[in-house]
Amino acid sequence: MRLGSILPLFLSRSQHVQGPVRPFLIIERNISVHRGTQILGRFVQMVIDLEEIRAKTERLRQEAEERVAQMRLEVAENLEPTRSVKNEIIEKQDALIRLLYREEDASPEIRELKQEIETKKAVLEKRCVRLLKL
Repeated sequence: MRLGSILPLFLSRSQHVQGPVRPFLIIERNISVHRGTQILGRFVQMVIDLEEIRAKTERLRQEAEERVAQMRLEVAENLEPTRSVKNEIIEKQDALIRLLYREEDASPEIRELKQEIETKKAVLEKRCVRLLKL
């Protein structure tokens, strides 16, 4: 039974009491109202505290999810082997060289450097073919 439904019932009954008992009922009624107000105040404060706890919990949950997502990205980045990252860089550099290099515009030093790169790449390709045959 709720406090709001008990208080009116108690108050209405105490008003009909006459005689020497009435002052005690009035004092008791005032104490009961005061206690009811205190209880109601505490309840309201508990509701406010619970809402603050819910908000803080939600904020912490979101922060944890963000941290987990960041950690997953870092793990995914670290799982990719260094060799494959290096190979990808080399492929991109080769593509860049093809786009920028023109035989007719190249100086002798650029031509020599390109020839050295092609020679080293050929050596690597031969090694890969031999390893695959084994």
